Amino acid sequence: MWGSAPGLLALLTEKNPNFQIKGIRELENIVNNEWPQIADKIDLILDLAKNTEFPAHEQAARLASKIYYNLGDFNKAVEFAICAGATFDPTLKDEYTQKVSSQCIQSYIKLIEQQEKPNQQLFIIVKQVLQHLLDEKRYSSCLCLAIETRFLDYVHLCLEQKPKLVEKTISIVQNIIIDSEYRQVVLRKITDLACKHCDTFQIAQLYYNLRDPDMIADLLTQLRKSSNTDNWLMAYQIAFDLAENANQKLRSIIISLLPPDLPDLKSILTRNMLLKFYLDFLFQNNHTDIQIIVNLKENLKTTKMLIHSSVVCAYSLMFAGTGDDNFYRSNITWFGSGRKWAQFITIAGVGAIHIGHLQSALQILEPFLHNDTPPYPYGAALYALGIIYANYSWDRKVIETVKEPIIKQKSSIIKQKSSIIRNGGCLALGLIAMGSREQEYASIVRDVINDDIPEPGEAAGYAYGMIMLGVGPCQELEELVRVAENNDHEKIARGLAMCFAFMMYGKQDSAETLIAALLNHQKPILRESAAWVTALAYVGTASNVALERLLHLAVSDVNPDVRRAAVIGVGFVLSRHPSKVPSMLDLLAKSYHSHVRSGAALAVGIACAGTGMADAIEVLKPLLEDLEDFVKQHAMIAMAMVLQQQSDREVPYAKEFRRYLRKLTTRNTSEIQVFGVSVAYGILNAGGRNVAISCNTLRGENSTLATVAMALFCNYFYWLPLTLMLPLAFHPTAVIGLDKSLKVVPWEIYCNKPASLFAYPPPFESETESLKEREVVELSISRKTQEQKENKKEEKKEVDEKEPSYVILKNQSRVTLRQLKHLDFGYCEKYTPVTGEVFHGFVMLKENPEEEEEEDNILDLD
Repeated sequence: MWGSAPGLLALLTEKNPNFQIKGIRELENIVNNEWPQIADKIDLILDLAKNTEFPAHEQAARLASKIYYNLGDFNKAVEFAICAGATFDPTLKDEYTQKVSSQCIQSYIKLIEQQEKPNQQLFIIVKQVLQHLLDEKRYSSCLCLAIETRFLDYVHLCLEQKPKLVEKTISIVQNIIIDSEYRQVVLRKITDLACKHCDTFQIAQLYYNLRDPDMIADLLTQLRKSSNTDNWLMAYQIAFDLAENANQKLRSIIISLLPPDLPDLKSILTRNMLLKFYLDFLFQNNHTDIQIIVNLKENLKTTKMLIHSSVVCAYSLMFAGTGDDNFYRSNITWFGSGRKWAQFITIAGVGAIHIGHLQSALQILEPFLHNDTPPYPYGAALYALGIIYANYSWDRKVIETVKEPIIKQKSSIIKQKSSIIRNGGCLALGLIAMGSREQEYASIVRDVINDDIPEPGEAAGYAYGMIMLGVGPCQELEELVRVAENNDHEKIARGLAMCFAFMMYGKQDSAETLIAALLNHQKPILRESAAWVTALAYVGTASNVALERLLHLAVSDVNPDVRRAAVIGVGFVLSRHPSKVPSMLDLLAKSYHSHVRSGAALAVGIACAGTGMADAIEVLKPLLEDLEDFVKQHAMIAMAMVLQQQSDREVPYAKEFRRYLRKLTTRNTSEIQVFGVSVAYGILNAGGRNVAISCNTLRGENSTLATVAMALFCNYFYWLPLTLMLPLAFHPTAVIGLDKSLKVVPWEIYCNKPASLFAYPPPFESETESLKEREVVELSISRKTQEQKENKKEEKKEVDEKEPSYVILKNQSRVTLRQLKHLDFGYCEKYTPVTGEVFHGFVMLKENPEEEEEEDNILDLD
């Protein structure tokens, strides 16, 4: 019958091409309604589509594509849409065209990512879509698609039409593009446009993303030598940003390119000035409650060395970076009661307290830095020196102090004494020279690896990776892989496993060859290395490739250490996307496998640290009651990370968690759980309660020092002193306003939320007394009655003391992560941030002249 599928399909069997063409056209008109009947005879249509001599073979291909679309076979739909040639118009807005065009674009992207040449017709389809978006002036959509499909001409066209998109382009390129070479190509393509249309600070960020020291040095020099003091401020702001984000290699090159008459910029770029201000901030604002340490010390069996070390770690974390070691000096007998590795941790912990205290470090540790000092104190003092000077290799005296015992002790490598000293020395050298890629230092630790002694060999592996951080594929890496494959010492293999991850830090797709080789290895420790290489190569990228690999490894590998490392790796890859983590790891946190559960806990803590995220708390709560002690330990540490700097009013569970920790502070608690309790207390009160843990700077950029420190901390499971790496991942939650003379000025910031929303926790003793009273009351009165009384008391207190709905913060105040978005810098009429925004860290302030119009943020260079 004419007009229905059977009749039209009959036309396709005719020998006359005109009848066949008529059938194809009419079938296309009814395909959306009668596709089930047409699909039964699809072979007829396919024969015509594949017959290039048939005049309407392209229309037949388009009809076949629509049939497959209705059947739900989108791959076939794309295949025949491509065969349809010019008859397929990807710019139409019907559902079929939109879906198939989308699939075509995805196929195109997949091919170019696999470095395969796309079909010419597929290329034309993508180009038509881009041109259509451009013609419709949908520049933002066109830009995103052009970047993803690598049509750089269209990227340039979009930015020419809408220059304001340059900033968005830089963000997309940095956060989405995995191919590092292509990323650099795009950034260089837009450099000229960025210089015309972006403000100076954005241009500096672009140069940093290009890792171009020459352009950065030129910009800093022009700004600082300008007669306009606002340009000085911008130079300082850029320098502070580099001090926070850039590795030592890049900063040292920039410093060497600066004129000798700019010592202020050099002081910032070496991090010297930054560390001074942060040390002062943490010391002045220290709110750590020492009663917590007193309680741990008195209520736990500290004669056991693991418990002694646990309390020392808690103390070191609480006072990290504050420079306040009064409690240590007042209780030197108790601190000195540790033996061997407990003694090592005690002295190394002093280094954590004095992080950044560059001027006094050698004086503080001098009693332990003698050749006749016993091995554990000597090695620990070297490690402490490394923690204090981490990421700062500009003090030659300190470098020599660390190098000498590593080289000198080589002649006595068979002695245990030498092993401990070289262990601490290698860690120190790695921390100090992190990212410097200095061959002299790399050779020193490489010699220790070659000596083939487990303890110092493990530390040397870590150190080599830290020194050569982010170097990528190279001959040295290949040689070290062979060493790891053939070495029988697990400790050395473990050090090298992390070394590979550090060397591939941030390399993304460049690490794939190494990862593939490690994944197929019989040695579990090298498969574990594959997980760590993936985690650090893709840190903060949320890469689907990395996540799929880690999740597969977490459920498929036969080795528990590999599975745990793989799950932890998810936390690193998603460290800049915390909201995705709880849902992704929820099932793994409920796994039958205890190592997977413990890894899931740490991953949630790493990614969601300082967020107070309700979903993260719900994932961790059941793990606090786990039957396995080490799972509970990881859960305590992770929960403390999530609840860091969260007030009881903002996150009510914070109070409940502190109560949970207090109940475990008894002599009956197992040593493994005690360690978890102690570290959790240390994290909750870290840095005098004025720091946040993160793999990123508080402005969202990945931090090399923090990421390396966090990765090593996760390996405390194998060697306890690595716990003291965690303070290097602490970021002071300070807002420090400086003027053109680099002095702190009387600047005030308005916060539109009450102070109690971001308050410090109440005193430990008051909570302890409250807990005791509650326990007594519950024996004689029902819980409900007591809660009603407490609620009435709270209501009365609220009436008596009505809190203002805002708070005025002075310069150098603590500002929590959640508090930052509630700040208004317009309150102070005298000063304005040179970048036009307030963020954590250093804010350069320009003085507002009276009755002067607001200046544009693009600064003119003299």
